[in-house]
Amino acid sequence: MSAEKEVDLLTSKHQKKLIQLKSEYIKNNISASSYLFELDKLNNSFDQIISCSKENVKIAKNEFKTFGFSSPRVFLIGFGIRFPYLIFSFIILFFSIYYSKSSDSNLYIKNALSFLYTVSFLISFYMIVWFMWTRSQDLPKLTYYILIGVISVLSTFIVICLSKYYNTSIDILKSKVRLAYSFIINTQQKTVLDFALKAAQESPEKVEEIKRTGYFGVTVPPISVKWCH
Repeated sequence: MSAEKEVDLLTSKHQKKLIQLKSEYIKNNISASSYLFELDKLNNSFDQIISCSKENVKIAKNEFKTFGFSSPRVFLIGFGIRFPYLIFSFIILFFSIYYSKSSDSNLYIKNALSFLYTVSFLISFYMIVWFMWTRSQDLPKLTYYILIGVISVLSTFIVICLSKYYNTSIDILKSKVRLAYSFIINTQQKTVLDFALKAAQESPEKVEEIKRTGYFGVTVPPISVKWCH
């Protein structure tokens, strides 16, 4: 039996006892003083039982709560309404980053996009923090909203900085890879050229061998021709 049904059952039993006691008094089976004594006794006993049962109901409800919400369904619905705003903010942020890299990017559009994703992140984090953080009765209402605002601003700042840092790290890595590739190609070209000049100075036969060698050191097999008889 659930805790709520138990409370309902106890209430029903208490009402029946009160009706029975009143009936006994009306029939003059008990005196007025006895009636008042028994009535007070029943009410005190009922209050103690109900207080204990309500505490059990509260504990049972808290056990089935998800992040302070009555059920996972209520939590998912509330969070699902606000989560797309955060996704939309990331889309604007990454679009702004890639747009700023293009050669024909406009300064006004870049500033407008920066303002748009900043405001979008602020609203998104404010809605999510407000939804997830239930205000305590000990916390003043103004302080509660100020803290939500501060957390939203910090979250927005951290997310934007991390996203830009990640993007900058990728650009630096790409630049290093291009430099390394260019260094390897230039070194290989210089090595092949030096080898060709040295071979030309030593013997003409090696020049013919180099002609059959790829420019980057890949050996090209000689073409064999078969005569038809």
